[in-house]
Amino acid sequence: MGVLEFKSADKGGRDMREQGLVMEIENDQVVIQLARTSACDQCGACSMGAHDQEMLLRAENQCNAKPGDHVYLELQQENFFKAVSIMYGLPLVGLIIGFLAGYGGARLFGQSNWQEPLGLLGGIGLMIVIFFWIRSQEERWKTKDYRPIAVEVVSQRSH
Repeated sequence: MGVLEFKSADKGGRDMREQGLVMEIENDQVVIQLARTSACDQCGACSMGAHDQEMLLRAENQCNAKPGDHVYLELQQENFFKAVSIMYGLPLVGLIIGFLAGYGGARLFGQSNWQEPLGLLGGIGLMIVIFFWIRSQEERWKTKDYRPIAVEVVSQRSH
């Protein structure tokens, strides 16, 4: 099972709250096991087709949690929607613009039989370029507000 990582931390008002189990500590971060919710079933983005009921993610450890502790995680809703827009919105826009450019380019050059294939190639091509661009910008976004924060220990590990 891979580790899902949201980038950086926010000190302001947080809107989204989940509970998870601390599996390990890595520097100032904790690796937390979360149960997938029904919203995860609907989306499936981070599972990539996997049907596991649990996922792992990294979070900033602001509550001094230890392995075995149950903690509350928080993420500002506004930042969640920004991350979703970057990961899904930009490629979708690229797909549409690439399709229109390929389709229009074929028409402009009098290749009406090639409009759909060139539109499809243009759309998929631009979408792939945008995915690689997003990946190349990952270091830049590490300083933004896209990482959940472990804010409170709910229950200590049993001894």
